[in-house]
Amino acid sequence: MAGPSIDTVSGIVLTRSSKAPPDERTFLVHFVPLAFLLLGSACLIAFAPRTLALVAQLILLDVALFFILHAREETRGSIALSLWHRSIPLRLAQQLGPFVVVAAAYVVAGPRLDGDVGGVPIGQVLLAVSLATPWIAHASTFPLYAELGRCAYRENRRAASEQSLALVTEWFAARWARAALWALLPVGAVTLLLLRLTGWPIAAVGGFGVSTWLHVLFLQTAVPVMLVRRSDIWARLWVGYAVGIAFDPDLAWVLAPVAGLLVAAVSLGRPLARLGWAGIDNHSTELLLGAAGGAVMWADKFVWFAHDPVGFHGTLAFLAMLPSVLLFNMFFVVLDPTMERELTALKTSMETVPMYRYGADRDRSHVTVISLSLHLTAAAAAVSMFTALIVVLSDVTAARQYALLSIGAWPLVTASLLGYRLMAYGRRDVMARHGAGQLLALAAWYLPAEPDRWRLIGYVASSLLLLSPLVWCSLRSWRRPEYAAFWRHATAW
Repeated sequence: MAGPSIDTVSGIVLTRSSKAPPDERTFLVHFVPLAFLLLGSACLIAFAPRTLALVAQLILLDVALFFILHAREETRGSIALSLWHRSIPLRLAQQLGPFVVVAAAYVVAGPRLDGDVGGVPIGQVLLAVSLATPWIAHASTFPLYAELGRCAYRENRRAASEQSLALVTEWFAARWARAALWALLPVGAVTLLLLRLTGWPIAAVGGFGVSTWLHVLFLQTAVPVMLVRRSDIWARLWVGYAVGIAFDPDLAWVLAPVAGLLVAAVSLGRPLARLGWAGIDNHSTELLLGAAGGAVMWADKFVWFAHDPVGFHGTLAFLAMLPSVLLFNMFFVVLDPTMERELTALKTSMETVPMYRYGADRDRSHVTVISLSLHLTAAAAAVSMFTALIVVLSDVTAARQYALLSIGAWPLVTASLLGYRLMAYGRRDVMARHGAGQLLALAAWYLPAEPDRWRLIGYVASSLLLLSPLVWCSLRSWRRPEYAAFWRHATAW
């Protein structure tokens, strides 16, 4: 058996052995029971007596941990994740550290939040902005990521992450003005939704819209930073944002994003000043695709808040979303670089090597993606159930509803991360359809009234049902990536 090799960027430990590699059956044998475990856990949390729900949750969590250990054993000899590799804690700390700083700034500023925006308490406006911004920013930055990736391809570069910051910033600046105006469309749509559901005064809703747009502009300036993986500048942007919160909490809805924009202007330097009016190919399509993808993770939380801004418990809601935050960062910091390099190597193999050698490269990439996806979905299930258990233990009246929000995070985060891989294979249509289906489920369960236990169970079940075709398409695409990435388009033409 060959010795292990370590990916020095991600910390993935790659090993090879004579053991049969994991395949689609391995993935489904673990994935399907985990889905039923999550659904059973949700039903117990919603309807069982509190003591029984806690005991049953502990038992189900033990079963989920068994599946995780079994999944690890099944993939042993193919690929393993070394969480103790020295690069992983540092990279995660660099990624998550800024959010800790922002959270600390809100804790410090909390006692001084006694102002209002248009007659609505500043705390409610900031919470609305915090829930809406990730959804809108996903829609508004998605076209920029796609376009800058195309720029790197046209320049015959291997990947945008390998470019200098100045070059990527020039590409970004040439398109930023028009992208900023396009961002007004999702901002306006979500602002109207907030007005319809809350009945806030026009001045308060207008303040929400302005603050959200400024936050989107701030996050758009982070796109070049993320593409070149400059974690030092990423941290600097968020420290500037935190300073804006602490300086004057009552004006944080404006000062925080403006402070972040000023730090971005200084950090990105002269290339950012070369603003242009260049467009982005298929901007409207990319915007809708980004909005659908962002809605998968964030729309339900925002609509829930809009139904009851006063009674919405922000702390429990963000605790319930903790699995999503942790797993997204784990994916993009640890797993995605390895998957991306496998896909790049596979495309190179398709272009340069004979077919008999390409088969071996394809099988290696297939095993890598199957194994990493299995690790990720199993870990997501355990973290979601553990977080739900913590939430149920709280004394808040609606704790069970927020615990269901945590359980429901599993199909949502799994759909998002599988969808990102599918889009890398060229299957952007699949994620678009899934996002549209998720929006329909949201409209059916959340829009008519404030979500209760029945509505939350219905939404979780709908999310699991919608996840099924996404998993099926993912397994097909991983098995035959040359068809997903190339031949599917050629045969369609």
